Amino acid sequence: MAAKCIEMSGLRRVILASVLPLGVALAPVWLAPAAQAGGVPLSERTISVVGTAEMQVAPTAARISFGARAEHKEAGDAMAEVSRRMAAILAELEAEGVAPADLRTRRIDVSPVWSQVRQNNGQRQITGFVASNMVELTVQDLERLGEMLDLVLRLGANDMGGLQFVHGDAAAQEDTLRVKAVEDAMRKARQLAEASGMGLGPARHINDGGGQGRPPVMRMEMARAAADVPVAPGEMTLSHSVTVSFDMFVPETEH
Repeated sequence: MAAKCIEMSGLRRVILASVLPLGVALAPVWLAPAAQAGGVPLSERTISVVGTAEMQVAPTAARISFGARAEHKEAGDAMAEVSRRMAAILAELEAEGVAPADLRTRRIDVSPVWSQVRQNNGQRQITGFVASNMVELTVQDLERLGEMLDLVLRLGANDMGGLQFVHGDAAAQEDTLRVKAVEDAMRKARQLAEASGMGLGPARHINDGGGQGRPPVMRMEMARAAADVPVAPGEMTLSHSVTVSFDMFVPETEH
């Protein structure tokens, strides 16, 4: 029995002798990330910045939003009047050389009109219906923009939206702005890292915020008093933004 105990004790010593060095060797490796720079793991040495870029471009086309609106006691009558009015307007526009591809229906609505006075039971009655049909016209030739504005007004469009200028090559401009926005983010991140005594590593994460356009917009009600509406397209502002996270590192000191 004593011999067996001795054999077991010896076996335990062999096992412990084999395991302990492994545990001792692993401990420094496990603790190494937290031991860097006062307990801050290297994976947390990051900086996030927003890079932006913008440019001014001249618009190449314009979009006019207009339509017809009518109110009647019956919904069918309201829609019939709107349909007749819009059919006449669209036919005249096509006769003026407007391509069908430059005309797009944006919205067709029929909604009830409620009485302002409530009945004895607290309910309001439907007194009629309002129908509307909104269309978007793209004017490719900006020299004809004033003429087109005047035309839709004279043809009887009574539900006026807005005038918006657009750029036909916006996708290519956005590609250029996206690159410039990333370069701006890198410049900012490098400046902040150097100011804090750190070095800038590679990008860890990039979030594309997308592009935005700020074209001049004019409410068409402003144009009603003019016979041949004068329009100055001016310039559009295109912009793009990205959010980039970079790794940072402690620069090696020279001895």
